[in-house]
Amino acid sequence: MAISLFLSLTISAFLGWLAAWLCSRNLVNGIVNNKHRLAAQTGCFAAQHISIDSFRDKLSDAGLLETAMPTIEKHIDEFLNVKLKEEIPMIGMFIGNKTTDQLKAVFIKQLQTLFPEIMQQLSGNLAASFNMEQLVSEKINAIPDTKLKEQLQAPLQKPLARLYWAGLITGVIIGVVNYLI
Repeated sequence: MAISLFLSLTISAFLGWLAAWLCSRNLVNGIVNNKHRLAAQTGCFAAQHISIDSFRDKLSDAGLLETAMPTIEKHIDEFLNVKLKEEIPMIGMFIGNKTTDQLKAVFIKQLQTLFPEIMQQLSGNLAASFNMEQLVSEKINAIPDTKLKEQLQAPLQKPLARLYWAGLITGVIIGVVNYLI
Protein backbone atom coordinates (compact mmCIF):
# COMPACT_ATOMS: atom_id res chain seq x y z
CA MET A 1 0.00 0.00 0.00
CA ALA A 2 2.80 2.45 0.89
CA ILE A 3 4.76 1.53 -2.24
CA SER A 4 1.76 2.06 -4.50
CA LEU A 5 1.07 5.44 -2.81
CA PHE A 6 4.71 6.43 -3.24
CA LEU A 7 4.74 5.35 -6.90
CA SER A 8 1.43 7.06 -7.59
CA LEU A 9 2.65 10.34 -6.04
CA THR A 10 6.06 10.15 -7.69
CA ILE A 11 4.73 9.38 -11.16
CA SER A 12 1.97 11.98 -10.92
CA ALA A 13 4.41 14.63 -9.63
CA PHE A 14 6.85 13.85 -12.44
CA LEU A 15 4.09 13.97 -15.05
CA GLY A 16 2.82 17.30 -13.67
CA TRP A 17 6.34 18.76 -13.74
CA LEU A 18 6.92 17.34 -17.24
CA ALA A 19 3.65 18.84 -18.51
CA ALA A 20 4.62 22.27 -17.12
CA TRP A 21 8.12 21.99 -18.61
CA LEU A 22 6.75 21.02 -22.03
CA CYS A 23 4.23 23.87 -21.95
CA SER A 24 6.95 26.41 -21.13
CA ARG A 25 9.22 25.12 -23.89
CA ASN A 26 6.36 25.17 -26.38
CA LEU A 27 5.52 28.71 -25.34
CA VAL A 28 9.07 29.97 -25.91
CA ASN A 29 9.45 27.98 -29.14
CA GLY A 30 6.06 29.25 -30.33
CA ILE A 31 7.19 32.84 -29.81
CA VAL A 32 10.47 32.20 -31.64
CA ASN A 33 8.74 30.36 -34.50
CA ASN A 34 6.24 33.20 -34.93
CA LYS A 35 8.94 35.85 -34.70
CA HIS A 36 8.04 37.47 -38.03
CA ARG A 37 4.37 37.91 -37.15
CA LEU A 38 5.28 39.08 -33.66
CA ALA A 39 7.79 41.55 -35.13
CA ALA A 40 5.16 42.98 -37.48
CA GLN A 41 2.64 43.37 -34.65
CA THR A 42 5.26 44.95 -32.37
CA GLY A 43 6.26 47.34 -35.15
CA CYS A 44 2.63 48.32 -35.66
CA PHE A 45 2.22 48.87 -31.91
CA ALA A 46 5.37 51.00 -31.79
CA ALA A 47 4.26 53.07 -34.78
CA GLN A 48 0.91 53.78 -33.11
CA HIS A 49 2.32 54.64 -29.68
CA ILE A 50 5.67 56.31 -30.35
CA SER A 51 5.32 59.73 -31.90
CA ILE A 52 7.95 61.18 -34.21
CA ASP A 53 6.57 64.62 -33.31
CA SER A 54 8.13 64.40 -29.85
CA PHE A 55 11.54 63.82 -31.46
CA ARG A 56 10.90 66.69 -33.85
CA ASP A 57 10.08 69.01 -30.95
CA LYS A 58 13.22 67.97 -29.09
CA LEU A 59 15.42 68.50 -32.15
CA SER A 60 14.09 72.01 -32.76
CA ASP A 61 14.27 73.00 -29.08
CA ALA A 62 16.38 76.11 -28.42
CA GLY A 63 17.88 74.40 -25.36
CA LEU A 64 19.58 71.91 -27.67
CA LEU A 65 21.41 74.77 -29.36
CA GLU A 66 22.49 76.15 -25.98
CA THR A 67 24.07 72.81 -25.03
CA ALA A 68 25.90 72.72 -28.37
CA MET A 69 27.08 76.35 -28.25
CA PRO A 70 30.46 75.72 -26.55
CA THR A 71 31.43 73.25 -29.28
CA ILE A 72 30.09 75.51 -32.02
CA GLU A 73 31.99 78.52 -30.64
CA LYS A 74 35.18 76.47 -30.45
CA HIS A 75 34.85 75.47 -34.11
CA ILE A 76 34.02 79.03 -35.19
CA ASP A 77 37.10 80.30 -33.30
CA GLU A 78 39.28 77.69 -34.97
CA PHE A 79 37.82 78.53 -38.36
CA LEU A 80 38.28 82.29 -38.02
CA ASN A 81 41.66 82.26 -36.30
CA VAL A 82 43.36 79.29 -37.97
CA LYS A 83 41.66 77.75 -41.00
CA LEU A 84 40.61 80.98 -42.70
CA LYS A 85 44.13 82.41 -42.41
CA GLU A 86 45.63 79.15 -43.73
CA GLU A 87 43.27 78.93 -46.69
CA ILE A 88 43.33 82.62 -47.59
CA PRO A 89 46.56 84.18 -46.20
CA MET A 90 45.70 87.62 -47.62
CA ILE A 91 42.69 87.87 -45.30
CA GLY A 92 44.92 87.01 -42.34
CA MET A 93 46.87 90.22 -42.86
CA PHE A 94 43.76 92.40 -42.68
CA ILE A 95 41.76 90.62 -39.95
CA GLY A 96 42.65 91.10 -36.31
CA ASN A 97 41.18 89.75 -33.08
CA LYS A 98 38.54 92.48 -32.89
CA THR A 99 37.29 91.64 -36.38
CA THR A 100 37.25 87.90 -35.71
CA ASP A 101 35.30 88.51 -32.48
CA GLN A 102 32.75 90.57 -34.43
CA LEU A 103 32.50 87.90 -37.13
CA LYS A 104 32.08 85.26 -34.44
CA ALA A 105 29.22 87.22 -32.85
CA VAL A 106 27.51 87.57 -36.26
CA PHE A 107 27.93 83.85 -36.99
CA ILE A 108 26.52 82.86 -33.59
CA LYS A 109 23.57 85.22 -33.96
CA GLN A 110 22.86 83.81 -37.41
CA LEU A 111 23.14 80.24 -36.10
CA GLN A 112 20.68 80.99 -33.32
CA THR A 113 18.22 82.23 -35.93
CA LEU A 114 18.78 79.44 -38.44
CA PHE A 115 19.18 76.46 -36.10
CA PRO A 116 15.50 75.99 -35.15
CA GLU A 117 14.43 76.36 -38.80
CA ILE A 118 17.05 73.92 -40.06
CA MET A 119 16.31 71.36 -37.35
CA GLN A 120 12.56 71.67 -38.00
CA GLN A 121 13.13 71.06 -41.69
CA LEU A 122 15.53 68.16 -41.06
CA SER A 123 13.19 66.54 -38.56
CA GLY A 124 10.30 66.96 -41.00
CA ASN A 125 12.33 65.21 -43.69
CA LEU A 126 13.31 62.54 -41.18
CA ALA A 127 9.70 61.99 -40.16
CA ALA A 128 8.66 61.66 -43.81
CA SER A 129 11.30 59.04 -44.53
CA PHE A 130 11.16 57.30 -41.13
CA ASN A 131 8.99 54.20 -40.89
CA MET A 132 8.80 53.14 -37.22
CA GLU A 133 6.85 49.98 -38.01
CA GLN A 134 9.39 48.79 -40.54
CA LEU A 135 12.37 49.72 -38.35
CA VAL A 136 11.10 47.83 -35.29
CA SER A 137 10.06 44.86 -37.39
CA GLU A 138 13.47 44.65 -39.08
CA LYS A 139 15.32 44.90 -35.75
CA ILE A 140 13.29 42.09 -34.19
CA ASN A 141 13.61 39.90 -37.28
CA ALA A 142 17.37 40.47 -37.25
CA ILE A 143 17.72 38.83 -33.82
CA PRO A 144 18.98 35.25 -34.23
CA ASP A 145 16.55 32.62 -32.93
CA THR A 146 19.00 31.34 -30.30
CA LYS A 147 19.58 34.86 -28.97
CA LEU A 148 15.83 35.50 -28.90
CA LYS A 149 15.29 32.30 -26.90
CA GLU A 150 17.94 33.39 -24.41
CA GLN A 151 16.43 36.85 -24.11
CA LEU A 152 12.97 35.38 -23.54
CA GLN A 153 14.07 32.75 -21.04
CA ALA A 154 16.16 35.04 -18.85
CA PRO A 155 13.31 37.23 -17.51
CA LEU A 156 10.93 34.25 -17.48
CA GLN A 157 13.23 32.08 -15.37
CA LYS A 158 11.50 32.73 -12.02
CA PRO A 159 7.93 32.54 -13.35
CA LEU A 160 8.80 29.33 -15.21
CA ALA A 161 10.30 27.86 -12.04
CA ARG A 162 7.02 28.63 -10.25
CA LEU A 163 5.17 26.97 -13.13
CA TYR A 164 7.32 23.85 -12.76
CA TRP A 165 6.62 23.76 -9.02
CA ALA A 166 2.91 24.27 -9.67
CA GLY A 167 2.99 21.37 -12.13
CA LEU A 168 4.79 19.20 -9.60
CA ILE A 169 2.33 20.05 -6.79
CA THR A 170 -0.65 19.59 -9.10
CA GLY A 171 0.75 16.21 -10.06
CA VAL A 172 1.07 15.24 -6.38
CA ILE A 173 -2.51 16.32 -5.71
CA ILE A 174 -3.72 14.33 -8.71
CA GLY A 175 -1.72 11.35 -7.43
CA VAL A 176 -3.36 11.60 -3.99
CA VAL A 177 -6.81 11.88 -5.55
CA ASN A 178 -6.10 8.89 -7.81
CA TYR A 179 -4.87 6.88 -4.88
CA LEU A 180 -7.92 7.75 -2.77
CA ILE A 181 -10.28 6.81 -5.58
